Amino acid sequence: MAVRADGLAVVALEAPQKTDDGWLPVVDMRPQEPVPLGAYRVGSCPTWSP
Repeated sequence: MAVRADGLAVVALEAPQKTDDGWLPVVDMRPQEPVPLGAYRVGSCPTWSP
């Protein structure tokens, strides 16, 4: 999750299957009740194995 000084917030949401695309919802946190502004489909979570 990240929140800018102007109140714009985003959080990375992982898909149930790690290799599927996730979501990045955007929310305005300034009002008394947060306002959803939209969401972006993003790539899958990176995988790493030694």
